[in-house]
Amino acid sequence: MRLLHLVDRLDARGTRVRDTILRLEGRHANLVASGTPVHDVAPFERVRVDGLRASSSMPVTEELDALVTSFAPDHVVLHSVVNATALAWAASKRGILVVTDLRAFHPERAIGVERGPAKPGARPLCASCFETDPFFRGLRDEAQRRRAALSGARAVLVDEEAAAVELGGLGVDAPLRVVAPEPRRRAAWLDAELGAREPRGIDAIDSLT
Repeated sequence: MRLLHLVDRLDARGTRVRDTILRLEGRHANLVASGTPVHDVAPFERVRVDGLRASSSMPVTEELDALVTSFAPDHVVLHSVVNATALAWAASKRGILVVTDLRAFHPERAIGVERGPAKPGARPLCASCFETDPFFRGLRDEAQRRRAALSGARAVLVDEEAAAVELGGLGVDAPLRVVAPEPRRRAAWLDAELGAREPRGIDAIDSLT
C-alpha cells in the first residue's frame, strides 16, 4: 500500500511521527512531505513542502496535488500539520488527520480568556478581545477555518478522550478516534484501519529506531 504522510517537521521535535512512519515502512511504501528540511538518514522518501511547517498559512494545494500525481498514494495521513488548506485538502482525500494541539483549533481556550489576572505588563484578555482586537480575531478566525477543514476526513485521531470530547463539542463532525501517540500503538492502529495486507516487519523496523 502507498501512503502519503504530511508532517510539519521531522527533526528532534518530531521523533514520534518519524518513528510511527518507520514502523509502517516494513509494510507500506511511504512518501513523507515535510515542512522543514531533514538531515538525518531515513529509509522512506521525503520531499519538502514549505507550507506544511508549523503555523504556516501558505497555499499548498498545487504541491500536494502534484505529489498525488507522481506518487499515486492509496491513503493520506496528516500528522500535526495545522495549515487550514492542508487540512481541508487531506480531508477531501478521505485522509486520516491527527490533531495533537487543540490550541490550533480553539485559541480562546488555549490563551485562557478570563482565567485569572494577567501577568505584570501584559494586557488583560476578555471575550471581547476576539471581536475587537485584529490579532486575536485573526487567531479565532484561523481556528474556525481549521475546525471546518476537518469535515469529511476518514477519521480524526487524538491522544486522549478529553480531546475527542472537546473537538466534538466544537462541532467537529468527522469520526473521532482516541489512539495513544506511542509509535507502536499508532502504527498498529493505522495498519488495522487502512487494511494492511503484508506481514509486519517490526523486528527489522525496530533496528532503525
